Amino acid sequence: MKRLTLLAALTLVLSFPGCGPGLEEEGLPGDEAQWSEVQQASSYAGSTSEEQPPIHCSGTSVAYGLGCGGFNCDNVGLVCNNIPRNSGYANVTWTQPFSEETVNPTLCPSGSWVTGLSCSGGYCDSVSLECTYITGRTVGDCAWSGWISDETSFWWAPEGYFIRGAKCRGWWCDDMSVYYCKML
Repeated sequence: MKRLTLLAALTLVLSFPGCGPGLEEEGLPGDEAQWSEVQQASSYAGSTSEEQPPIHCSGTSVAYGLGCGGFNCDNVGLVCNNIPRNSGYANVTWTQPFSEETVNPTLCPSGSWVTGLSCSGGYCDSVSLECTYITGRTVGDCAWSGWISDETSFWWAPEGYFIRGAKCRGWWCDDMSVYYCKML
């Protein structure tokens, strides 16, 4: 069996998405142009990791997009959108932290929607969702997204849908899936 030389091993590591210079420094995966566009959007809440403070949607907006980058989805970012007119913010709560060991998906309380996110533990292993009750709105049809990881592109909910929960799998919560619903 051949041994990998240091140069061959370094080349192998740098060939994986989210590794090496450039995107890894910013903690963002995939297509650099797409992430640049996400970061330039006025609705970008930023990204966080266990070394960073929580991120929050600004004003009266709710999360409708999520992406992650870095080794094992170490940096998680949110994109937010304004809630419909004749709506308002009320109680803000945080979910209990969840990770790949958590059996049941983590959902915001009834009538609440994701407005922020925090991480703890190595590689953002334990995630907690900030949930805000939105007045004057109800929940329509809901679905789970596909798995989002440092190997995939940023995920966006369809028009009029917002994030209400999440779950993860893989070591250190490497893959996340979000629960998104129509806001009526």
